[in-house]
Amino acid sequence: MAHNGHVFRKYRRQDLGACLREILLASFWKSAHREFKDFEAGRARWSLPLCWHMGLFMALEPAGTMQERFESARESVTKLFSKRKRCGATLAGFTGAMSEFPLAFFQRIKQAAWAKLEELGIDAAKVGRWHAYAIDGSIQNIPRTKAHEQAYGISTKGTSSGAGFPQRQIVGAVALGMNVLYDWENSSALVGEREQSLKLMARLPEGALGVFDAGFLGYEWARHITDLGRFFLVRVGGNVRLWIEGLNKTMSAEWRDGEVWLWPDKRRKQPPVVLRLMRIETAAESGKKSEMWLATNVLEQTKLTCEEATVLYEKRWGASECSFRTLKATLDARKLDSRTPAMTEREEEFELSAMQLLQVIVLTARKQHPKERRRKRRVSVAKAQRMWRKAARQLAAGKSTNWFKAEMLGCVGDVYKRTSKKVRRTWPERKAHESPKAPILRRLTKPFKVIGIRTLCEQEQIAG
Repeated sequence: MAHNGHVFRKYRRQDLGACLREILLASFWKSAHREFKDFEAGRARWSLPLCWHMGLFMALEPAGTMQERFESARESVTKLFSKRKRCGATLAGFTGAMSEFPLAFFQRIKQAAWAKLEELGIDAAKVGRWHAYAIDGSIQNIPRTKAHEQAYGISTKGTSSGAGFPQRQIVGAVALGMNVLYDWENSSALVGEREQSLKLMARLPEGALGVFDAGFLGYEWARHITDLGRFFLVRVGGNVRLWIEGLNKTMSAEWRDGEVWLWPDKRRKQPPVVLRLMRIETAAESGKKSEMWLATNVLEQTKLTCEEATVLYEKRWGASECSFRTLKATLDARKLDSRTPAMTEREEEFELSAMQLLQVIVLTARKQHPKERRRKRRVSVAKAQRMWRKAARQLAAGKSTNWFKAEMLGCVGDVYKRTSKKVRRTWPERKAHESPKAPILRRLTKPFKVIGIRTLCEQEQIAG
């Protein structure tokens, strides 16, 4: 009997519900009930777990309208919690409860997901000697309601035939080693990406390296990240002015790697930000050579070489840009459906949490399988989503989903090498991509250098 019981428990660990319980443990829910007891007080039908699972299943449901997604998700969640009291039967009741659902709970979900990977020894951010994260932003459309316009403002210019409309912006941090979504911030599209990226950098592990595209570098931004004890690698363009000691035409033409100062005219009473500027030669699709300028606050060349910086920045596209494409196209989150700010925030959080959980489930299944040989390949969220939807349908029909974990093993990305152009036709309303120009290099004169060194020394004395 003991042997049969052991086999039964091992067999049951393979279904969809067990995969979720592997990440969100009983201890997790026990502490969550204590922390968010005010939300659950007086709620007979929509407890914290029921609201969470309903939102998760709705985020991954392919139905067109919110009512259809609610009905399909309710059937799956009812079967998943067959021994508990059933959740509410109306969408209005669900949205009423969800509008008060604590946003802080989503941060707990992120922590639980990454605690699971850490427990299994999966270092998703490791690239060479660095724990690196690609950080970038993207815009999501939302319904043009008065509530949204008042909460988020008008972020588009509009056209001659109509006014603009509100939008929301996501800034996400993706672990660069395995292209796994780590953390995110979201707000109105009128809030700058720099401001949101600073909140993300503060939550990254100490000593982490953030990899950014052009447009992020600024004086206050660079100082704040350095004060946090984090590092950045950012592409710079023609909108950035950098000061170099002893600069001449020959040095400018032959520049490869060296120290520069970021010191705007309006910040002369403050100390300059000391950076390293690297000039990297790249090959374009046409075969012509081009150049890329990267700035970092890692001043020692032995800690971050030009070759390592090139590898890290090249990985950024597959992490940030492809992750946003997965969110918008695969998970169909280009436009959110909720018509109030409270529901819009929670709908967006559920979409991002669903994407992260699919990736963590696949990585967990790979790690626990003794013969799995594809652990270095990136996760295919599209395949994982198809397996989830299949399991949700069978769960709603009362069928077993014991195959779920084994099927998630095969949710890996393709490894083919592209031989054709990424864009075959010109898409309407799409801006043509233009590579950033070289930063503006200025010669640092002796009077300015003296002032800069004095302010740096004063800063060190205050810090000491």
